[in-house]
Amino acid sequence: MDRPSGHDKGQNAQGVMMERITTSLWGRIVAVFTGLMALAAPGLAVGQEGTGDLVAPLPLEPAAPSAPFENADALTHFVDGVVRTKMDEHKIVGAVVAIVTGDEVLLQKGYGLANADTGEKVDPDKHLFRVASITKLFTAMGIMQLVEEGKVDVNADIRTYLGDLGFDDRQGTITVANLLTHTNGFEDVDFGYYGDNPDLVGLPTAEQLETFAMRQVRKPGEVTAYSNYGFALLGEIIARVSGMSYADYIHKRVYAPLGMTNSSVSLRFPATVDDPAFRARFAENQAEPHEWRAGRYEILSFPEPVRAIAPEGGMSSTAADMVKFMQAFLRDGRNGYGQVATPATMEQTRSVLFSQYPGLSGTAHGFWVVPMEGYTAFEHGGSINNFRSKIVMIPELDIGIFVSTNTESGGRLAGSLHKLLLAHFVPADDVAVPAPPADFADRAGQYEGTYVTTRRNRDYLGKAAILEPQLSVYVTDDDHLLVVDGSYSQRFVETSPGEFLATDGSLRMRFEGEKGRAAQFVYFSTDPYSANERIRYWETPGSLTTPIALALIAIILFLGKPIIWAMMGRGGDAVAELSSGGWAVLAAALAWCGTFFFAFQLTSALAADPNLFYAEFPFYPVPLLHGFAIAGGILTIIAFVIGGRIIFATEGPFGLWGKGQYAVTLALFAMLALALIQWNILPWPLKG
Repeated sequence: MDRPSGHDKGQNAQGVMMERITTSLWGRIVAVFTGLMALAAPGLAVGQEGTGDLVAPLPLEPAAPSAPFENADALTHFVDGVVRTKMDEHKIVGAVVAIVTGDEVLLQKGYGLANADTGEKVDPDKHLFRVASITKLFTAMGIMQLVEEGKVDVNADIRTYLGDLGFDDRQGTITVANLLTHTNGFEDVDFGYYGDNPDLVGLPTAEQLETFAMRQVRKPGEVTAYSNYGFALLGEIIARVSGMSYADYIHKRVYAPLGMTNSSVSLRFPATVDDPAFRARFAENQAEPHEWRAGRYEILSFPEPVRAIAPEGGMSSTAADMVKFMQAFLRDGRNGYGQVATPATMEQTRSVLFSQYPGLSGTAHGFWVVPMEGYTAFEHGGSINNFRSKIVMIPELDIGIFVSTNTESGGRLAGSLHKLLLAHFVPADDVAVPAPPADFADRAGQYEGTYVTTRRNRDYLGKAAILEPQLSVYVTDDDHLLVVDGSYSQRFVETSPGEFLATDGSLRMRFEGEKGRAAQFVYFSTDPYSANERIRYWETPGSLTTPIALALIAIILFLGKPIIWAMMGRGGDAVAELSSGGWAVLAAALAWCGTFFFAFQLTSALAADPNLFYAEFPFYPVPLLHGFAIAGGILTIIAFVIGGRIIFATEGPFGLWGKGQYAVTLALFAMLALALIQWNILPWPLKG
């Protein structure tokens, strides 16, 4: 389910940027919010299938390995070198890699440890890795099977299948295609969505989905904004149309035909059969999530979420089972065990439903379709609780690549192995980069600005997640555009109005206008599932950090004055000032100090333990943060009420300087309160 962080988001500029923002405190927090974005992001687990016997393989016409990869020894040698180097550089505990071409398994291998405490080595046939949002491909496959049977229409209003389920469609009708392509118009919520919520365990899925309902913030079909909730709704459509639970359906209709007996949409709840031995086997074979801390690997807890959000990222699987899925994709729905869909359905599944970059990339029925070394790749990523995964299939090369790791830093491997592999074995020709157009300077200014992902939280506390991952665009002196995010920068040259090519030829960038603005959105050719939207000043970090800094200065000056007076023997003057109304400012100042303290506690806690992202919400110190913020706001209002009497009084301990300081301090406190309201820190959040 990918809430994007420190993981690969494709080859696009923003994805690379996100991977590189890992050292700062905000960067770690972004790793919690955003990604756990990109490899995209943000899937959790629930629901379990039955046991089922592995059926005998069906005879299929054997396929020769794709020519560039026919030397298995050379392929293995290359992959071994890349994997071991990345694991050593980035402290990755364990990984699995599988590479197939048609019916031939070119490589299926485990590296490192499944459990650092026990020293158990990774077994690609045995150990289950959580593949997070790669689950969405299986949910999409379930939908396409129902389309094949005439039970679902991708262009139909989802209320056709979900009735009066409490989701928001006030901005416009949502179709099944909108859910499949992340164009449903929903915002994205962070805290409280992915975590373990004991209040929802056991409730009907519909009630869980209504509790999680996202606000629709734009019209459907206009722009992509990666949506986990959208795929949760697809899972409910599968359940209602088929008459089975989502877990039952995926087991019986997708896993079973493909011989995937070591895959699960959850490690928590049995769905088809209450088989303790089956559940015990799955529990025993889990690869554990790890993080490198203080010179050692730590195994992290993994609270399971509720059943409703399993369709967006609850799956766990082995490399051997993912091989079977890739083989079926490359063989029009059929592998050596059975058939999951007809060739016609698979052709429809691979067709692009929506594209921000027509002719170059887009979103098919669940898959991301991106250019890769001159070929068209169908891919998806997954990121959850320190598991980082990637699946890439290229029919033109008849090859599929799957990588999964059990360490937070594993995105550096999962997000790059396929690119390194293709660049080595099937390198594309260099792309000719033209000189800037002679008239570029005349329109260059329209592109400059700050942009932020359309996949963001607008209404709740998690809105602050966009403070760090912002993309800035500048015009250079030599008529190029410079795209900067954190420590990453990339130069682009204009190839036609609004279209740009990276100077290293690696990706393309496109600007589009809206509401009369020449450049409201920026898209990257290798990021079909998310856009970047130009933002105003009040959505930039300065709109929060500036009021905080000014308020801190005012607090220091206000609190420092009575201390200095006391040291000068003027304690009576300080008491007189406080008793005349200065106590209101003092109380507000102390409340704001408490707000800053617990905000620091929250950011420190998230940086130290990203798995708080999956904890029951609200967790410490969120209630204290909001409690002090609310107190600060109320006390600031009280101080304003008292302030008129103080500022305009002709008598009393306040001189002209004191009145001026009082007025400025209150003004800065009011500015701070407005900033905290803008960033959803002052109101108590109903959701994350």
